[in-house]
Amino acid sequence: MRLIFAVWSAYLLADWAAAFAVGNISNKQRNDKSGEAVDQTLMAFWAPFLLVHLGGPDTITAFALEDNTLWLRHMLNLIFQVAAAMYVFYLTLTDNKLVIPTVLMFVAGVVKYGERTRALYLANLKSFKKSMLQKPDPVKFDEASVVKHGYHVFNIFKGLIVDLIFTFHERRISREFFHERSAEDAFKVIQVELNFIYDVLYTKVLVVHSMLGYFFRFLASASVVVALVLFTRLKKGDFHRFDVWVTYGLLYGAVALDAIALVMLVFSDWSVASIKNSDCLNRLFGKKYISFITCMNKPSTCETESKDKFEVWDTPRLSRRWSETIYSYNLISVCLEVRPRKIQKPKSCWGATFGKFFGFLSGFFERKVLRRRLVALAAERVGLGLEDALDSLINVSRNPFPTKLWEFIFDELQVKSLFAEDMEEARKIYEARGNWVLQDSEWESDCKAIMKYVDGFEYDRSLLLWHIATELCYNTDDNTDENQSSPNNQNNQNSPNSPNNQNSPNNQSNPNFYREFSKMLSDYMLYLLIKQPTMMSNAKKFFDRKGTEEENKLYDACWKIMKVETSAEPIDVKGDRSKSVLFDGCILAKKLTDQGPRKWTLMCRVWVELLCYAASHCRAETHAQVLSKGGELVTFVWLLMAHLGIGKQFQINEGHARAKLRVESSSKSTKGQGGQNR
Repeated sequence: MRLIFAVWSAYLLADWAAAFAVGNISNKQRNDKSGEAVDQTLMAFWAPFLLVHLGGPDTITAFALEDNTLWLRHMLNLIFQVAAAMYVFYLTLTDNKLVIPTVLMFVAGVVKYGERTRALYLANLKSFKKSMLQKPDPVKFDEASVVKHGYHVFNIFKGLIVDLIFTFHERRISREFFHERSAEDAFKVIQVELNFIYDVLYTKVLVVHSMLGYFFRFLASASVVVALVLFTRLKKGDFHRFDVWVTYGLLYGAVALDAIALVMLVFSDWSVASIKNSDCLNRLFGKKYISFITCMNKPSTCETESKDKFEVWDTPRLSRRWSETIYSYNLISVCLEVRPRKIQKPKSCWGATFGKFFGFLSGFFERKVLRRRLVALAAERVGLGLEDALDSLINVSRNPFPTKLWEFIFDELQVKSLFAEDMEEARKIYEARGNWVLQDSEWESDCKAIMKYVDGFEYDRSLLLWHIATELCYNTDDNTDENQSSPNNQNNQNSPNSPNNQNSPNNQSNPNFYREFSKMLSDYMLYLLIKQPTMMSNAKKFFDRKGTEEENKLYDACWKIMKVETSAEPIDVKGDRSKSVLFDGCILAKKLTDQGPRKWTLMCRVWVELLCYAASHCRAETHAQVLSKGGELVTFVWLLMAHLGIGKQFQINEGHARAKLRVESSSKSTKGQGGQNR
């Protein structure tokens, strides 16, 4: 949240500051007729630098998806800014000693700003969709690297972002590919695929990664270097020393930015993917690069506050393709104004220092309730969204993403896709909100009373009561020794739909995983409901800030509600709708408790279905929007569901599809083994 705010501020201020500086220089040149010619010459030399910086870095052209729709405004801004800079240059043309360096910097500035404008145009969803309707080049699957697989999958399925429909042939190819992958390999492929999608929508990658783009980038960089050399060799006795140092700073800064951009260009996934076209380059650089990346992607171990240890993704921050974070928001923590639960992982020296600093800031708000409420009241009065920002700072925790949690989700979806042989069965799966799990032969006889808590409520209401039930069970359950040897489990042990299948990655050595995973998914889904409501199908924000005091009283009741008599139905109890949800959550918690230790397996699988429902019912454009903020687990699930053939993207006959695929298989794929885990 803090990093996003800093990037957002810099993104907004960058264009404003550069445009203001160009206008200020122009105004000073026009009004200061008596000024020294040397000063005006340097100012004219500075103007093109502002065009260079208006072009921005390669790694961010848009902060939000909506920014791409403003490409026409940026094109007009480019015209006016170039005209203003040329006007400044024209005023000093007679006595200008820096004509050639200034012209070279003009070339670099126009190229950089032009790249940004074209990148915004190409990333606009209308342009992106139009490019998808063209006939794609044949692609060839090979086993060289995860990056290459991710690039192939991206080329096939990038149309998902603009809601294109795919053929059943593509569905079959995709299902076979992902059924033959392990959970870790599938995660890496989807990670690379989402990184390609992010680059297309939010960076200059489509402009830079082409022969024409390489030429203009070389031209711009060479112009900056030549301008630096010419200025260095120029006699500068007539210039003020301070102005000379400012000019050197601008020149060396431009060279440094180009050098950084070159390094990022060379080590980008796009460069690695393009190496596949050259066998020589692939032998020389491909495997070395991949081994270098692999050594940075080793997971680390972390532990929860209850001392349960997990392996989590721990890629160095500069090498990450996504945030590697799962957020959490908990009603009980909000109610009691206590610090949210976090999963701790080993930190570097700098990480520990910043962690202590931000921990102190959080503790500043948490130690005194009165202090916290005063700050919240001030934020509400000031407005500008500070109240929500403060709530996120205090009540939202960022936890590293456990590898075993992904394995659990992947295995659940992989097993379900075995039943999705046609689109009717696939529809039943992606429309399920827990009822698919409860209809399993393992649970059906014992969980009929629970079925109405997934079928009898709207999605958002069902999610809230399952969150309450999970929290009540988590905080009141002392028996974490999950015994999976009940008669029902033994009878269904060999069922492919059972989490106790010995070939299943869900058969964790530590049974407490199910309890922790239920807690993580419960808090994450509530975070989406409260903080990312656009990602939750037809959900609405539950919390109206004007009624915070009354709702907090209801949240306070969560701690005591397990002791409330619930023999009467909620409809017979006086109270409003929120109280009814709390009563329903209490009743559900008690019914789940009756299931004994195995309730955590059931709850964990239900939460996966609730997550899948949210992923499949969220608009593709919304999934694309969250990529600019680091990405979300729900987007990974959405893409995995599409690749396993249980999404909404394969509902027409092959002959009428708009997106076509031609695949040249480099090796025979084994048929009939799509349902087996490797």
